[in-house]
Amino acid sequence: MEPLTDPRRVLSHTLAYRAHSDGTIEIYDLDFAAYCLLRDLAIADMVEEGNRRPSRFIFTFHGTKEQIQQLAVEYTNSDCAKFADSVRRLKKAIRSTSMREG
Repeated sequence: MEPLTDPRRVLSHTLAYRAHSDGTIEIYDLDFAAYCLLRDLAIADMVEEGNRRPSRFIFTFHGTKEQIQQLAVEYTNSDCAKFADSVRRLKKAIRSTSMREG
């Protein structure tokens, strides 16, 4: 299988991140943020977003736009992304089953 070329498109969902001119990057995807930690990108902050339930977090890392783009491509083509996608699909199946039974 050929690698995906769009670094923001990962299997069944789109990576969400924003690079800032101050050398920080906000990542809105838990799985991608975990991959960045795994690849030794330094985390600067973690903030809960609003009063949503379930909670959503914004992870801020030190790094450049080029670094995050490269990591996004690596993540897209990694087993980590395939694993995370499988977990998402299983959770969706569980929710779907629970709604039918309830």
